[in-house]
Amino acid sequence: MTNKVITLRVIALFFGGPMKKIITRTSLLVLSMALSGCNILPSNETATQTKGESSETQVKAPQSKPAMKIETNEADKKAVAEIKEVLKAQDFNGTIFIAKNNKVIMNEALGQKNSDGDPLQPDNMFLIGSSQKFLTGLVVRKLEDEGLINRNQQLSYYLPEFNGFDITIKNLLMHRSGFLKYETSQDYLGLDKTVDIIRQNGVDPAFHNVYNYNDANYIVLAKVIEQVTKKSYKENVQHYLIKPLHLSRTGFYDDKELQPYFAEGFTHNFGFDNRVVPYGLDQFDGAGNIYMSAQDMGLLARAFYDNKLFSADETTLLKTNVDDNAQPYRYGFNVKRGYLRLRGYFYNQEVICWFDKRFTLAIASNKIDPKKAKHNEENLLKVYNIVGKLK
Repeated sequence: MTNKVITLRVIALFFGGPMKKIITRTSLLVLSMALSGCNILPSNETATQTKGESSETQVKAPQSKPAMKIETNEADKKAVAEIKEVLKAQDFNGTIFIAKNNKVIMNEALGQKNSDGDPLQPDNMFLIGSSQKFLTGLVVRKLEDEGLINRNQQLSYYLPEFNGFDITIKNLLMHRSGFLKYETSQDYLGLDKTVDIIRQNGVDPAFHNVYNYNDANYIVLAKVIEQVTKKSYKENVQHYLIKPLHLSRTGFYDDKELQPYFAEGFTHNFGFDNRVVPYGLDQFDGAGNIYMSAQDMGLLARAFYDNKLFSADETTLLKTNVDDNAQPYRYGFNVKRGYLRLRGYFYNQEVICWFDKRFTLAIASNKIDPKKAKHNEENLLKVYNIVGKLK
Protein backbone atom coordinates (compact mmCIF):
# COMPACT_ATOMS: atom_id res chain seq x y z
CA MET A 1 0.00 0.00 0.00
CA THR A 2 1.45 3.39 -0.96
CA ASN A 3 2.00 6.25 1.47
CA LYS A 4 -0.61 8.32 -0.35
CA VAL A 5 -3.27 5.60 0.07
CA ILE A 6 -2.46 5.23 3.78
CA THR A 7 -2.62 9.02 4.21
CA LEU A 8 -5.99 9.23 2.50
CA ARG A 9 -7.41 6.45 4.68
CA VAL A 10 -6.22 8.19 7.85
CA ILE A 11 -7.81 11.42 6.64
CA ALA A 12 -11.04 9.59 5.90
CA LEU A 13 -11.14 8.02 9.40
CA PHE A 14 -10.44 11.37 11.04
CA PHE A 15 -13.07 13.24 9.11
CA GLY A 16 -15.57 10.45 9.75
CA GLY A 17 -15.66 11.49 13.42
CA PRO A 18 -16.50 14.82 15.01
CA MET A 19 -15.32 16.81 12.02
CA LYS A 20 -17.76 15.12 9.67
CA LYS A 21 -20.30 17.89 9.91
CA ILE A 22 -17.70 20.55 9.22
CA ILE A 23 -15.62 19.06 6.43
CA THR A 24 -17.56 17.91 3.38
CA ARG A 25 -16.79 15.18 0.94
CA THR A 26 -15.78 17.89 -1.49
CA SER A 27 -12.93 18.83 0.85
CA LEU A 28 -11.72 15.22 0.83
CA LEU A 29 -11.78 15.21 -2.94
CA VAL A 30 -9.63 18.36 -3.06
CA LEU A 31 -7.17 16.83 -0.60
CA SER A 32 -7.06 13.63 -2.62
CA MET A 33 -6.28 15.53 -5.80
CA ALA A 34 -3.53 17.50 -4.09
CA LEU A 35 -1.94 14.36 -2.66
CA SER A 36 -2.03 12.56 -5.98
CA GLY A 37 -0.19 15.44 -7.66
CA CYS A 38 -0.70 16.91 -11.08
CA ASN A 39 1.30 17.64 -14.22
CA ILE A 40 1.61 21.03 -15.83
CA LEU A 41 2.10 21.70 -19.49
CA PRO A 42 5.79 22.10 -20.37
CA SER A 43 7.44 24.34 -22.91
CA ASN A 44 10.57 23.77 -24.96
CA GLU A 45 11.46 27.47 -25.28
CA THR A 46 8.52 27.96 -27.66
CA ALA A 47 6.86 24.56 -28.10
CA THR A 48 3.75 23.55 -26.12
CA GLN A 49 3.49 19.89 -25.15
CA THR A 50 0.90 17.58 -23.62
CA LYS A 51 1.33 15.69 -20.39
CA GLY A 52 2.05 11.96 -20.53
CA GLU A 53 2.16 8.87 -18.40
CA SER A 54 5.01 8.26 -15.97
CA SER A 55 7.18 5.16 -16.08
CA GLU A 56 9.27 3.82 -13.21
CA THR A 57 12.94 3.17 -13.87
CA GLN A 58 14.15 -0.32 -13.03
CA VAL A 59 17.80 0.73 -12.71
CA LYS A 60 19.32 0.89 -9.25
CA ALA A 61 20.90 4.27 -8.64
CA PRO A 62 24.71 4.06 -8.53
CA GLN A 63 26.87 6.19 -6.30
CA SER A 64 27.57 9.74 -7.39
CA LYS A 65 31.07 10.30 -8.70
CA PRO A 66 33.50 12.45 -6.70
CA ALA A 67 32.97 16.16 -7.19
CA MET A 68 35.42 18.11 -9.31
CA LYS A 69 38.38 19.63 -7.54
CA ILE A 70 37.55 23.12 -6.31
CA GLU A 71 40.35 25.68 -6.46
CA THR A 72 39.58 28.85 -4.54
CA ASN A 73 41.30 31.67 -2.72
CA GLU A 74 39.75 33.70 0.08
CA ALA A 75 38.06 36.13 -2.33
CA ASP A 76 36.56 33.21 -4.26
CA LYS A 77 35.24 31.62 -1.06
CA LYS A 78 33.63 34.88 -0.05
CA ALA A 79 32.00 35.22 -3.46
CA VAL A 80 30.71 31.63 -3.35
CA ALA A 81 29.21 32.21 0.10
CA GLU A 82 27.49 35.35 -1.18
CA ILE A 83 26.16 33.48 -4.22
CA LYS A 84 24.69 30.73 -2.04
CA GLU A 85 22.92 33.31 0.09
CA VAL A 86 21.50 35.03 -2.98
CA LEU A 87 20.19 31.76 -4.43
CA LYS A 88 18.72 30.57 -1.13
CA ALA A 89 16.93 33.90 -0.75
CA GLN A 90 15.34 33.30 -4.16
CA ASP A 91 14.27 29.75 -3.20
CA PHE A 92 16.52 28.39 -5.94
CA ASN A 93 16.27 24.61 -6.36
CA GLY A 94 19.00 23.20 -8.58
CA THR A 95 22.72 23.03 -9.22
CA ILE A 96 25.28 25.67 -10.08
CA PHE A 97 28.71 25.36 -11.71
CA ILE A 98 31.19 28.23 -11.88
CA ALA A 99 34.67 28.24 -13.38
CA LYS A 100 37.06 31.20 -13.37
CA ASN A 101 40.02 31.12 -15.73
CA ASN A 102 39.44 27.37 -16.21
CA LYS A 103 39.52 26.68 -12.46
CA VAL A 104 36.32 25.46 -10.82
CA ILE A 105 35.35 27.65 -7.87
CA MET A 106 31.82 26.35 -7.32
CA ASN A 107 29.96 23.12 -8.13
CA GLU A 108 27.09 22.72 -5.70
CA ALA A 109 23.51 21.55 -5.36
CA LEU A 110 20.70 23.24 -3.46
CA GLY A 111 17.35 21.64 -2.78
CA GLN A 112 15.50 18.56 -4.00
CA LYS A 113 16.17 16.13 -6.83
CA ASN A 114 12.48 15.23 -7.15
CA SER A 115 9.03 15.64 -5.64
CA ASP A 116 9.81 12.85 -3.15
CA GLY A 117 12.34 15.13 -1.45
CA ASP A 118 15.57 13.31 -2.31
CA PRO A 119 18.50 15.75 -2.03
CA LEU A 120 20.15 17.02 -5.19
CA GLN A 121 23.78 16.19 -5.93
CA PRO A 122 26.15 18.28 -8.12
CA ASP A 123 26.25 15.53 -10.77
CA ASN A 124 22.49 15.17 -11.12
CA MET A 125 21.31 15.63 -14.69
CA PHE A 126 18.59 17.95 -15.98
CA LEU A 127 16.50 17.95 -19.14
CA ILE A 128 18.27 20.74 -21.03
CA GLY A 129 15.50 21.50 -23.52
CA SER A 130 16.51 23.95 -26.21
CA SER A 131 20.11 24.08 -25.01
CA GLN A 132 20.45 20.80 -26.90
CA LYS A 133 20.37 22.77 -30.14
CA PHE A 134 23.90 23.87 -29.26
CA LEU A 135 25.05 20.23 -29.34
CA THR A 136 23.23 19.72 -32.65
CA GLY A 137 24.85 22.82 -34.12
CA LEU A 138 28.30 21.64 -33.03
CA VAL A 139 27.78 18.25 -34.68
CA VAL A 140 26.62 19.94 -37.88
CA ARG A 141 29.75 22.09 -37.84
CA LYS A 142 31.90 18.97 -37.36
CA LEU A 143 30.26 17.42 -40.42
CA GLU A 144 30.86 20.61 -42.38
CA ASP A 145 34.55 20.24 -41.61
CA GLU A 146 34.43 16.68 -42.92
CA GLY A 147 32.73 17.77 -46.13
CA LEU A 148 29.53 15.84 -45.42
CA ILE A 149 27.36 18.94 -45.03
CA ASN A 150 27.38 22.26 -46.85
CA ARG A 151 25.35 24.87 -45.00
CA ASN A 152 24.51 26.67 -48.24
CA GLN A 153 23.12 23.49 -49.85
CA GLN A 154 19.40 22.93 -50.24
CA LEU A 155 17.77 20.71 -47.64
CA SER A 156 16.30 18.55 -50.42
CA TYR A 157 19.83 17.56 -51.46
CA TYR A 158 20.09 15.58 -48.21
CA LEU A 159 16.41 14.78 -47.69
CA PRO A 160 14.76 14.38 -51.12
CA GLU A 161 11.29 14.33 -49.57
CA PHE A 162 11.69 18.09 -49.10
CA ASN A 163 11.93 18.66 -52.84
CA GLY A 164 10.20 21.93 -53.66
CA PHE A 165 11.08 23.56 -50.33
CA ASP A 166 13.42 26.53 -50.81
CA ILE A 167 15.26 25.85 -47.56
CA THR A 168 19.00 25.59 -46.99
CA ILE A 169 20.89 24.00 -44.10
CA LYS A 170 21.85 27.51 -43.04
CA ASN A 171 18.14 28.43 -42.87
CA LEU A 172 17.68 25.64 -40.35
CA LEU A 173 20.72 26.62 -38.28
CA MET A 174 19.49 30.23 -38.12
CA HIS A 175 15.78 29.42 -37.58
CA ARG A 176 14.91 31.01 -40.92
CA SER A 177 13.19 28.10 -42.69
CA GLY A 178 9.62 29.26 -42.17
CA PHE A 179 8.49 25.81 -41.00
CA LEU A 180 5.28 25.86 -39.02
CA LYS A 181 5.71 25.29 -35.30
CA TYR A 182 5.98 21.66 -34.25
CA GLU A 183 3.81 20.26 -31.45
CA THR A 184 4.10 16.81 -29.91
CA SER A 185 1.50 14.19 -30.79
CA GLN A 186 0.49 10.96 -29.08
CA ASP A 187 -0.30 9.39 -32.46
CA TYR A 188 3.23 8.38 -33.47
CA LEU A 189 6.78 7.84 -32.24
CA GLY A 190 10.28 8.68 -33.36
CA LEU A 191 12.33 11.07 -35.45
CA ASP A 192 11.35 9.81 -38.90
CA LYS A 193 7.63 10.30 -38.40
CA THR A 194 8.20 13.64 -36.69
CA VAL A 195 10.19 14.92 -39.67
CA ASP A 196 7.46 13.67 -42.02
CA ILE A 197 4.84 15.61 -40.05
CA ILE A 198 7.00 18.74 -40.19
CA ARG A 199 7.18 18.31 -43.97
CA GLN A 200 3.41 17.85 -44.21
CA ASN A 201 2.77 20.94 -42.07
CA GLY A 202 4.75 22.99 -44.56
CA VAL A 203 6.03 26.56 -44.46
CA ASP A 204 4.56 29.92 -43.53
CA PRO A 205 5.78 32.24 -46.32
CA ALA A 206 5.73 35.19 -43.91
CA PHE A 207 8.60 33.61 -41.94
CA HIS A 208 10.69 32.23 -44.80
CA ASN A 209 14.19 33.75 -44.60
CA VAL A 210 13.10 35.55 -41.43
CA TYR A 211 14.31 34.61 -37.92
CA ASN A 212 11.52 32.73 -36.15
CA TYR A 213 12.59 30.40 -33.34
CA ASN A 214 11.21 26.92 -33.98
CA ASP A 215 12.11 23.43 -32.69
CA ALA A 216 11.25 22.00 -36.12
CA ASN A 217 14.47 23.39 -37.60
CA TYR A 218 16.77 21.42 -35.32
CA ILE A 219 14.64 18.28 -35.40
CA VAL A 220 15.08 18.24 -39.17
CA LEU A 221 18.82 18.89 -38.72
CA ALA A 222 18.98 15.75 -36.58
CA LYS A 223 17.60 13.80 -39.53
CA VAL A 224 20.12 15.40 -41.90
CA ILE A 225 22.90 14.30 -39.53
CA GLU A 226 21.59 10.74 -39.64
CA GLN A 227 21.27 10.79 -43.42
CA VAL A 228 24.82 11.92 -44.17
CA THR A 229 26.54 9.76 -41.56
CA LYS A 230 24.33 6.64 -41.80
CA LYS A 231 24.38 6.62 -37.99
CA SER A 232 21.81 7.68 -35.45
CA TYR A 233 21.73 11.21 -34.11
CA LYS A 234 22.55 9.80 -30.69
CA GLU A 235 25.65 7.99 -32.00
CA ASN A 236 26.89 11.21 -33.58
CA VAL A 237 26.50 13.24 -30.38
CA GLN A 238 28.36 10.54 -28.48
CA HIS A 239 31.13 10.34 -31.09
CA TYR A 240 31.77 14.06 -31.58
CA LEU A 241 31.02 15.48 -28.12
CA ILE A 242 30.29 13.13 -25.23
CA LYS A 243 33.23 10.75 -25.62
CA PRO A 244 36.05 13.13 -26.63
CA LEU A 245 35.09 15.68 -23.96
CA HIS A 246 34.49 12.98 -21.30
CA LEU A 247 31.00 14.25 -20.53
CA SER A 248 30.08 11.47 -18.12
CA ARG A 249 26.85 13.14 -17.01
CA THR A 250 25.40 13.76 -20.45
CA GLY A 251 22.95 11.36 -22.04
CA PHE A 252 19.64 10.86 -23.76
CA TYR A 253 16.25 10.48 -22.11
CA ASP A 254 16.31 6.71 -22.75
CA ASP A 255 19.83 6.03 -21.40
CA LYS A 256 18.85 3.63 -18.62
CA GLU A 257 22.26 3.57 -16.96
CA LEU A 258 22.10 7.34 -16.47
CA GLN A 259 18.44 7.65 -15.52
CA PRO A 260 19.15 7.32 -11.77
CA TYR A 261 20.98 10.67 -12.04
CA PHE A 262 18.04 12.43 -13.72
CA ALA A 263 16.45 15.25 -11.78
CA GLU A 264 12.67 15.41 -11.89
CA GLY A 265 10.80 18.59 -12.73
CA PHE A 266 8.25 19.57 -10.11
CA THR A 267 6.14 22.43 -8.84
CA HIS A 268 5.04 23.35 -5.33
CA ASN A 269 1.35 24.17 -5.01
CA PHE A 270 -1.04 24.15 -2.04
CA GLY A 271 1.68 22.75 0.19
CA PHE A 272 2.49 19.78 -2.04
CA ASP A 273 5.30 18.99 -4.47
CA ASN A 274 3.80 17.86 -7.77
CA ARG A 275 6.03 16.24 -10.36
CA VAL A 276 5.95 17.10 -14.06
CA VAL A 277 6.19 14.03 -16.27
CA PRO A 278 7.97 14.40 -19.65
CA TYR A 279 6.10 13.11 -22.68
CA GLY A 280 7.05 12.69 -26.33
CA LEU A 281 10.80 13.11 -25.92
CA ASP A 282 11.36 10.58 -28.72
CA GLN A 283 10.12 13.32 -31.08
CA PHE A 284 12.75 15.85 -30.03
CA ASP A 285 16.04 14.49 -31.34
CA GLY A 286 18.16 17.54 -32.06
CA ALA A 287 16.00 19.91 -30.06
CA GLY A 288 15.26 18.79 -26.51
CA ASN A 289 15.69 15.20 -25.27
CA ILE A 290 19.16 15.24 -23.66
CA TYR A 291 19.89 15.36 -19.94
CA MET A 292 23.07 17.03 -18.65
CA SER A 293 24.58 18.15 -15.37
CA ALA A 294 25.34 21.84 -14.97
CA GLN A 295 29.00 20.82 -14.77
CA ASP A 296 28.93 19.06 -18.15
CA MET A 297 27.12 22.00 -19.74
CA GLY A 298 29.85 24.29 -18.42
CA LEU A 299 32.61 21.98 -19.66
CA LEU A 300 31.06 21.81 -23.13
CA ALA A 301 30.70 25.58 -23.34
CA ARG A 302 34.29 26.05 -22.18
CA ALA A 303 35.63 23.55 -24.71
CA PHE A 304 33.91 25.46 -27.50
CA TYR A 305 35.07 28.89 -26.35
CA ASP A 306 38.67 27.74 -25.86
CA ASN A 307 38.96 26.29 -29.40
CA LYS A 308 39.05 22.66 -28.27
CA LEU A 309 36.37 21.66 -30.75
CA PHE A 310 37.39 23.76 -33.75
CA SER A 311 40.29 25.91 -34.87
CA ALA A 312 40.54 29.42 -33.49
CA ASP A 313 39.48 30.84 -36.87
CA GLU A 314 36.42 28.59 -37.05
CA THR A 315 35.37 29.38 -33.50
CA THR A 316 35.76 33.11 -34.12
CA LEU A 317 33.62 32.80 -37.26
CA LEU A 318 30.84 31.11 -35.32
CA LYS A 319 31.03 33.64 -32.48
CA THR A 320 31.09 36.76 -34.67
CA ASN A 321 29.54 36.18 -38.08
CA VAL A 322 28.30 33.30 -40.21
CA ASP A 323 28.82 34.18 -43.86
CA ASP A 324 26.68 37.26 -44.50
CA ASN A 325 24.38 36.77 -41.51
CA ALA A 326 25.30 38.35 -38.19
CA GLN A 327 22.04 37.68 -36.33
CA PRO A 328 22.66 36.92 -32.62
CA TYR A 329 21.32 33.35 -32.78
CA ARG A 330 23.31 30.75 -34.72
CA TYR A 331 24.31 27.07 -34.34
CA GLY A 332 22.23 26.70 -31.18
CA PHE A 333 23.60 29.59 -29.10
CA ASN A 334 23.11 33.32 -28.70
CA VAL A 335 25.77 35.99 -29.00
CA LYS A 336 25.16 38.60 -26.33
CA ARG A 337 27.07 41.77 -25.52
CA GLY A 338 30.33 40.43 -24.09
CA TYR A 339 29.33 36.80 -23.58
CA LEU A 340 27.68 33.75 -25.17
CA ARG A 341 24.41 32.30 -23.88
CA LEU A 342 22.61 28.96 -23.87
CA ARG A 343 19.13 28.50 -22.46
CA GLY A 344 16.57 25.70 -22.47
CA TYR A 345 13.28 25.17 -20.65
CA PHE A 346 11.29 21.94 -20.93
CA TYR A 347 8.94 20.10 -18.59
CA ASN A 348 9.62 22.48 -15.71
CA GLN A 349 13.39 22.07 -15.95
CA GLU A 350 15.65 24.90 -17.01
CA VAL A 351 19.34 25.08 -17.89
CA ILE A 352 21.15 28.37 -18.55
CA CYS A 353 24.82 28.89 -19.33
CA TRP A 354 26.74 32.14 -19.80
CA PHE A 355 30.39 32.02 -20.82
CA ASP A 356 33.07 34.46 -21.85
CA LYS A 357 36.87 34.72 -21.81
CA ARG A 358 37.12 34.51 -18.00
CA PHE A 359 34.01 32.83 -16.64
CA THR A 360 31.73 29.87 -17.22
CA LEU A 361 28.44 30.03 -15.32
CA ALA A 362 25.88 27.23 -15.60
CA ILE A 363 22.77 26.76 -13.52
CA ALA A 364 20.15 24.03 -13.77
CA SER A 365 16.83 24.06 -11.95
CA ASN A 366 13.97 21.57 -11.68
CA LYS A 367 11.57 23.66 -9.62
CA ILE A 368 10.23 26.54 -11.67
CA ASP A 369 7.42 28.98 -11.07
CA PRO A 370 5.83 29.28 -14.55
CA LYS A 371 4.78 32.83 -13.67
CA LYS A 372 8.44 33.81 -13.31
CA ALA A 373 9.82 32.75 -16.66
CA LYS A 374 12.94 34.93 -16.43
CA HIS A 375 13.62 34.35 -12.74
CA ASN A 376 16.69 32.12 -13.18
CA GLU A 377 18.12 34.46 -15.80
CA GLU A 378 17.87 37.21 -13.20
CA ASN A 379 19.57 34.92 -10.66
CA LEU A 380 22.40 34.28 -13.08
CA LEU A 381 22.85 38.01 -13.63
CA LYS A 382 23.25 38.45 -9.87
CA VAL A 383 25.81 35.64 -9.84
CA TYR A 384 27.67 37.17 -12.77
CA ASN A 385 27.82 40.54 -11.01
CA ILE A 386 29.35 38.85 -7.95
CA VAL A 387 32.03 36.84 -9.76
CA GLY A 388 32.73 39.72 -12.13
CA LYS A 389 34.38 41.56 -9.26
CA LEU A 390 36.92 38.77 -8.76
CA LYS A 391 40.46 39.38 -9.95
